[in-house]
Amino acid sequence: MGWFQRTFSNSPEARLERAERYWENQEYNKVRLELEELSNSRAQDLYNMSLQKLLELNLDEAHARYSSGDTEGAEVHLGLAKEFGATRQQVQSVRNSGR
Repeated sequence: MGWFQRTFSNSPEARLERAERYWENQEYNKVRLELEELSNSRAQDLYNMSLQKLLELNLDEAHARYSSGDTEGAEVHLGLAKEFGATRQQVQSVRNSGR
């Protein structure tokens, strides 16, 4: 696929190719946004992996913020982690570690 089509096309193939580049660059939220509505198995796998990465990154950030005394910032990141699929147990574990 050429640069112009890959960059500007909204076809499923172009979106998947962009998402794969975002993945390589560790831009997980861009991966998620690019693949939200695609249903092929590769797109769904990559989408689910991006959600998992975003969940882990936000749990880690919440833990770090609790450790530094930033309770408000930690709660923001826990909220994001919940949006990406964090379980009640994962959230509670991070909260407990910050106390």
